[in-house]
Parts: sequence; structure tokens; C-alpha cells
Amino acid sequence: METQYGMYLAYFFQTLIGLNCIYAFVTGNLAGGFFSALIMFLATLVPFIIAHRMNIHFPWFVFFLIALALWFHTAGYIQGYYEMFYPPYYDKIAHLVSGTTVALLGFLGVIFLDRYWNMNLTAPPSLSGLPSCSGGWPLVRSGRYMNFWWTISSADPLPAQCRTVWKTPCLT
Repeated sequence: METQYGMYLAYFFQTLIGLNCIYAFVTGNLAGGFFSALIMFLATLVPFIIAHRMNIHFPWFVFFLIALALWFHTAGYIQGYYEMFYPPYYDKIAHLVSGTTVALLGFLGVIFLDRYWNMNLTAPPSLSGLPSCSGGWPLVRSGRYMNFWWTISSADPLPAQCRTVWKTPCLT
């Protein structure tokens, strides 16, 4: 396996979280600082453990973004970066990195489910040319049946062939 030099960035931010943990312990900030930094440091180890046990090879930036997001919040609280730097901007950057990390982990989770549990997550060809019954939008194609979400109003009654709400065979 070739060396990914970006992993050193992840290790660097893990070290910074560990140093924040030690700093909070030395300064006596046990209740809020030390225990939260310890939990953040342990949370950065979880992806390494999962990747090792399940034999998954994540790209280096996944580990880096997790460590960076947790370092932003840890350093913001323990080192006082929320007050030192202009608070709204530091908070916005911290939440931008955290949101990006959560979105990436969610995307990787869907890929994991698709690959390892053999889920069929492919999209239907094109929903624009498919016939639909009056008042419904095609949502999910399963086999030759199309499931619809109906908006039934008294002004626009449904045609007789589309009165069955679930699994209407509109496709042939």
C-alpha cells in the first residue's frame, strides 16, 4: 500500500486535539474542556478502527476532515478561539467544515451500503417521458409498477384507471 502524505495532516490535527486535552487538564478545565477534548480525540480514532476492522480504505481527506472539524470545535472552546477571532466568522467556518464532513460521511455511508449490502441504488432512466395518472408524481419505479403520491381534490377527480393508490400498473 502506498503512503498517503495527506494522512500526516490528519495526524497533525489529532495531535492538536490531544494537546488541547492536555492543556485543559493542566489548567484545571476538567468539566468542560478536558472531557470534551478527550471525547473528541477518541472520536477521531473511530474511523481508523472501523477502516482497520472492516478492511476499508478511506481516502486521506476523510480522516483529515474529521480531525479538522473536531479540532475547530475543541480549540474554539479550550483555546478561546470563539472569542479571540471574530466570533461569527470562526463559528461559520467551523460549521462549514463540520457540515462538509457530515455530508461526506453520509455520502460514503450510502456508497458503503450500496457496495457491501448489494442494494440497488440506481436511478430510473428518465421520469420525464413516463406516463402518469392525473394528479400524481412518479416517485419510485419497482419492476413494472410505478408508485404515485396522489393529490386528490374535489375539483380534479382521478380517472377510473388510476383510483388504486398503491402500485398502479401505468407502465407496460
